[in-house]
Amino acid sequence: MEEKEDGEAEEDGDEEDDDDDDDNEDSEEDELEETEEEFLERYAKAASALENGMVVEEGDVEDQEHEIELGSLDEADEEKVVLSLIERFHHVLIQGHGIPPQIISNFLDAFPKFSCFFQQ
Repeated sequence: MEEKEDGEAEEDGDEEDDDDDDDNEDSEEDELEETEEEFLERYAKAASALENGMVVEEGDVEDQEHEIELGSLDEADEEKVVLSLIERFHHVLIQGHGIPPQIISNFLDAFPKFSCFFQQ
């Protein structure tokens, strides 16, 4: 009978462990609910700030800043490409048809040395 009592004692110990596990699970669920609530609150504040045109917090700005990898385009010389296009389509550019004057003006502001291609 002692063995049976020992066995029961062990089972009682197991039940206590199960109770502890349940307590741990409950506390984990409580933490998850709090975390979820905090997340939703932060998300709502961020959405509200974006709607109002407010500045994003510094930590969020760092997350949003990504450098774009251009690959072979990174090695291209923009001025050389622009000059090539201007030389090729010089006759179209002189006419000014199809290209709004504001675009030509902005282009000449960015590349003033190419203004000779836009003079008639």
